[in-house]
Amino acid sequence: MDFSELARKSAEFVANINFHIAAAVNANADDMVKLNISQMLNSKLSTGKVIMPKYSKAYAKRKGFKKPNLKVTGDFQDEMLFTASGQQYEIFSTDEKTGWLVDMYTDKIFGIAPDNQAKAQSMNDKTFIELYFKWLRQ
Repeated sequence: MDFSELARKSAEFVANINFHIAAAVNANADDMVKLNISQMLNSKLSTGKVIMPKYSKAYAKRKGFKKPNLKVTGDFQDEMLFTASGQQYEIFSTDEKTGWLVDMYTDKIFGIAPDNQAKAQSMNDKTFIELYFKWLRQ
């Protein structure tokens, strides 16, 4: 491929940049959901703050810890999904408890917390670069 062909292909890629960003992020959907679940299991909101309110004394005794992790049977977290469009993304769960949990713990339970943002960005950057080089080889 000569420089003019490289420039043409690069310009085509850049012209559809939002599509390629979404494709890169969607390629990492499972890992993005895993990051969000990890936060929940560590009692963290997407803001990085601790999930409040803490469990009642009786429930905490039954669970074996005081801080909420939003896991009882695992269905809520097992049904979490990720979608991206351009530079916007959404993480949500299709589990029937979702509305109740969002109301109980605020709508900040979904998303990537600040302390995981660099990890998510690095993962998505790597995939984006791989997509770019794949585009050039077409």
